[in-house]
Amino acid sequence: MPNSLYRLFFVVLTLLSCRPATAQAILNLDFEPTANRRQPLLFWGRRQQPDELLIRVDTVAPAQHGRGSLLLDASLAEEPEGTSVVTTLPVSDSVSGRIATVSVWVRTEEFQGTAWLKAYSSYSTETTPYSGQLSEKAMQPTKLAPTAGWQKLEVQLPVSQTANRLSMLLAFNGRGRLWLDNFQVRYDKGQTYRDAPLAGTEPLLLPPGTPLPNWDFERRGPAQLPGAASTARRWQLDSAVAQRGRRSLRVEAAPASAAPVYLGLVPLDSLLGKTLTVRGYVRYAGSAVAGQAPPTLLYRVMGNSDLRMYPYDRHKWPGTLTASPLPEPAPGTPWQRFELTLPISAKRNLSQLALLLQPGAAPVWFDHIELLADGRAFSPPPPPVPGLPTAAELAWLRKAAVPLRTTAPDGGDQKDLAAFGQLVGSAPVIGLGEVTLGSHEQMQLKHRLFRYLVEQKNVRVLALDTDLGACLALNDYLQTGTGNPQQLVANLPLWDTEEMLALVRWMRTYNQQHPTATLQLLGIDLQEAPEILRYLRQRLPAQAGYRGELLTTLQRQLRALADAGISLNYLQNAQQTDPRLETVRRLLAEVRAAFDGPAKLRRGYGATPAEAAALSQLLRQAEQYSVVQTMSSRFRFSYRAACLAENVEWARTQANGKGVAVWSHNTHLKTYDQDDTTLGEVLRRYYGAGYVAVGLLFHEGSFRALPSTEPPAFVTATAAPSSVGSYEHYFRAATLPASFLNLRTPDLAPGTQWLYENLLFRDGTLRPYEQPFSRHSLRREFDALLYVPKSTPAVVVRASK
Repeated sequence: MPNSLYRLFFVVLTLLSCRPATAQAILNLDFEPTANRRQPLLFWGRRQQPDELLIRVDTVAPAQHGRGSLLLDASLAEEPEGTSVVTTLPVSDSVSGRIATVSVWVRTEEFQGTAWLKAYSSYSTETTPYSGQLSEKAMQPTKLAPTAGWQKLEVQLPVSQTANRLSMLLAFNGRGRLWLDNFQVRYDKGQTYRDAPLAGTEPLLLPPGTPLPNWDFERRGPAQLPGAASTARRWQLDSAVAQRGRRSLRVEAAPASAAPVYLGLVPLDSLLGKTLTVRGYVRYAGSAVAGQAPPTLLYRVMGNSDLRMYPYDRHKWPGTLTASPLPEPAPGTPWQRFELTLPISAKRNLSQLALLLQPGAAPVWFDHIELLADGRAFSPPPPPVPGLPTAAELAWLRKAAVPLRTTAPDGGDQKDLAAFGQLVGSAPVIGLGEVTLGSHEQMQLKHRLFRYLVEQKNVRVLALDTDLGACLALNDYLQTGTGNPQQLVANLPLWDTEEMLALVRWMRTYNQQHPTATLQLLGIDLQEAPEILRYLRQRLPAQAGYRGELLTTLQRQLRALADAGISLNYLQNAQQTDPRLETVRRLLAEVRAAFDGPAKLRRGYGATPAEAAALSQLLRQAEQYSVVQTMSSRFRFSYRAACLAENVEWARTQANGKGVAVWSHNTHLKTYDQDDTTLGEVLRRYYGAGYVAVGLLFHEGSFRALPSTEPPAFVTATAAPSSVGSYEHYFRAATLPASFLNLRTPDLAPGTQWLYENLLFRDGTLRPYEQPFSRHSLRREFDALLYVPKSTPAVVVRASK
């Protein structure tokens, strides 16, 4: 198997390794980015000022543990900034009165200031006032080294015997960048707090719009989190036993160590200052209960963050899991009434009450549960459904979106692409995005758009976000007809599809018909530099001599850089280097001289000036690769984006400055990202409105994907339908066919408000896993959108024998 495919497999596998989904939330003490359904800071209070101090989970810089760490970035602050991050964990009876050692790992970069760790224990419930800090211990503010690797801070805290919670707080005051990772709490006698799922936090992970509980259990049972690893049903709707109506809820027996069963939630937003009563009926399994562990009702009241203290962040306080005993079994009374009464304080920003059952050694039934507010029947309003399109929004979208005649590049009428052409105008660079490379409809539509750009907009170059060497071999075929196109496309990693082969054949036909305005296909990526040098080897004469040996050595040294662990900070010291990097630079200079001098002087040297420029570009991309592999990981995405933009400009020079269409992923082509610099951002900075970014989205279907098994082999994967609250759902709700939408023109109005919101948007993938949706601002990221209702897998091209 080619080394490039192995490398792709392991890179993607590393990126996707994460905890399995669970039904309950965790505190996330090691800041893993995928925790809590991609809400990694759900339970972390933090204060930040967006213009001067940013706090976010960082997956680029090396973490102390796992994939993520928490970055406190005050590098743009004019004055020293002060902030803190805090979370609270439960204290069980087994550790109260013990000594706790609280620790956290920190790392700094160009940081000037102090940091300190504090821990304190307290007691609080939803019905009792906050006790204050029953015990407290803080280390002295410590001046940290400006730039240093991971180091541990820790304090020891005597946990009060009456405490039920322990809080950990890391504070700093200064400028620069500081990372946190891997908070730990160890008690004397070797006991360690395990960052386990918190029972009763299920409502925080349920999808938007999940219906409220049906407390008489006539229509449905408790809500469950789709795809969670720990949501095996332990209840059933029982039509054989009911206190009222036709059904009751039966909860199966379980050992005392089993996790509680989630029953439902009560929204508290409209109950602040009132008393909530939850009452209903419980039935036991008769004699099977005698002498065995009884079931127990549990509840957890959760709260929202205080907007006055945390104006720029939204997080949750998990509250305390509290037991409420159920009545004991009474002979001759099959159904017994139970009641839970809670005053809901108006002084606390309480949001939800979760009701649970700790099962006993025999089954138990619930029925006819009622909610009362100050003694009166209470029916919570249905939950708001974020992103549910309004009539005005759907009417505007149906009018503004331009239906496409077809996604197929059939050479037919192009009038439906006029709006796309008007947006493009005379732009020199057009980015054509995608969600996944493995979609038949997406690849066909981009083929059709490229044909339109060639025929109507003077575009002459297709720049693929892939290996330049393989593209040069294809480009040779486009110019001269040399080679087998089926074999050449089969050699193109990830692009080896019948859809790409159809595009290549059309480009060759076009060049034959237009010999003075030929099309070119070039690669702009730098991640496969050791492999692209194969193209140089193919250009060597039969007696290559030392040049062949040089290429072999250079390829070996480039591959070694990827695993060398070098981390240079060029912003801190532009002259920083490493002997292994210097070796690669020397070899690059020798290879360049070997091809530039002796090769040109040979009478048999037949390279055209354009080919000579391509050979030079191969070495330039190898040089880019050597730098990105040896620089600090925090800079790699931004540096790669700048290199891709440089390579796009080189591609333009190969077509005498004519237009270039860049075929890449939505993630690369978007013009805004809150964390990293993108290719699209660099192109927008350089070309202004002359760079047009077109994003692509789809509702549902399937695609060609790379599985997590070895060796890599493509399979068909299913893409889950878009849900309410996503951009895709707006197009689906408007029942649109494949369509084009210009995002540069809409002003804020009732029908366009959704475009000014940060809604969910499908993140792309090469893998057959449930594609996550994350928050995006598409109006800031793209100039236009292409919508495809359904995706089917791209078809693999078979190499000819």
